[in-house]
This record gives sequence, C-alpha cells and structure tokens, in this order.
Amino acid sequence: MNNYNVTSNCERECLKIFMDVAISSQATWKQAEGSTHSLHGLNSNITSSDMLLFVDRNERKTMENHERVLLKICTSCEVEKPATDYSRNKSSRDGRLTKCKACIKTARQALSETNPDAYARQLAQSQAAKKRLGKAHLKASKSAWDYKNTDHVKAYAKAKYDADPEFHREVARNYRFNNPAKVLAAVNKWKANNPERHKILKRKADVKRNLAARNARVAWANQDKIDNLYADARMRTIWTGIEYQVDHIVPYVSDVVCGLHCEDNLQIITASENFRKSNAFK
Repeated sequence: MNNYNVTSNCERECLKIFMDVAISSQATWKQAEGSTHSLHGLNSNITSSDMLLFVDRNERKTMENHERVLLKICTSCEVEKPATDYSRNKSSRDGRLTKCKACIKTARQALSETNPDAYARQLAQSQAAKKRLGKAHLKASKSAWDYKNTDHVKAYAKAKYDADPEFHREVARNYRFNNPAKVLAAVNKWKANNPERHKILKRKADVKRNLAARNARVAWANQDKIDNLYADARMRTIWTGIEYQVDHIVPYVSDVVCGLHCEDNLQIITASENFRKSNAFK
C-alpha cells in the first residue's frame, strides 16, 4: 500500500482539517498494519487511497443530503412531504427546515391567539428585517422566486381568481379607474415589448367588434336620433371640458348578451364611466 507523506504546510493544514472532521464524526479510517495517526501527529503515514475514500464518501453524503433530498418527514405533523414544502435553511444538513411551511403557518396563527406579545415581537422583527433589506431587494427577491416557480404562481393566481371572479373584475375596474396613467403606461410598455403580439390581438378584436356591430344594426332604427345622440355627446364635451361618449346600455360585444344598435339602447355618459362599465351587463 502506497504511503502519503505530508511535506508542505498546505498539505499539513488540509490533513488537519480532514482528521478533525473524521474524529468528530467517528469516521473509520483503514490503515495499513503498524501505521498510526493522531490529530497532532502530522508526520504519520496515511495512505492516499484512504484519504480519497474518506473525502469521496463525505462529499457523496453531502450531495445526497443537501442537494438531492426529494422527500422529508415533518417533525410537527409527521407527514412525508416534498422538499419544496419546507423553507430553505443553510445551517441545516439537508438545506431545509425540519417543519413544513403549513405547520409553521398554523403555529404562527395559533401564537397570535395564545401569546399575543410573542406574536407581536415576531411580527416586529419581521417588519424590521424587511425595512432593513429595503423594498427594492424584496421586490427583486420575489420576482426571482416567481420566475423560478412560474407554473405554481400561475396556478395559484388562477385558483384565486376562479374562487370569486366578479370580485377580481371589480378590483381591476376600480384600479383602472383610479390609476389611468399607470394603466396607460403599462399598456404602452407591453405594446412596445410585444409589437407582433399586439398586432394579432388588435386585428382579432377589430374583426370581432366589426362583426358584432354589423349584427347589432337593425333596419327599423331611427338613424336621425342616433346621429343626434352622438352630436349631443360631442357638444357636451366642448361645453364642459369633460369627455362624453355614447354608450350601449346592453353591450353588443359580450359573452352573455348581444344588444342592438338603436336609439333605445344608447345613452350619453362620461368617458370615465364608460371605461369603468366596460362591456359589463347586469
């Protein structure tokens, strides 16, 4: 068996570290007969194959525990769950906490009832940490997580929307009504970044609207009254400085109903009211 002689200072330090780890973890080293080793006896003869075997075994063990863990049993609910159900923890051997996210959330909610003072302290510490990191860091961190977990984010958003679609539509309408500048900037940014996609969507929307408009026209409609309504809307805009538009009471572009383009189905409202109403029908 070939012997590995420690000669340089670098080799001495490396061997010292390896032997510290080996002794603390009660590792077994295969030695040739008559060879000895100790923490400070750096002149001892240790085989190179034994050292490589020790290093390889520990590296392989670290890889299996820290990077390749797929399932783990929660110490709280004692249920085996995927590793993604546990928050990351660098100090842990497998890189994950011992309790799953659901159990930690339940415990935190229970703490707010059983021990409000402790819950308030934890909340204050969390808010202080967020304030120390800053909004830019937190936003970047969340964006990076969302990018890595796109499917999960989409599924969560869809499930949340499907639970109460009307509520989310109303929230979106209110946001567009209260933040027209932000909405316009976001729309223009998307158009600039997706010119081809915008052309396709606009072409489809125009075709759908034109077809619906043709189907909504009726021969018995009074065209003079319709023209007077549009003229009245233009005059109101000039007099007041507020944009007025002619709106279809029952929208003729809708998934649930098709209104007619006639004088009885038209009304004059402000542009903001028309924007907020969209094609909703109650």
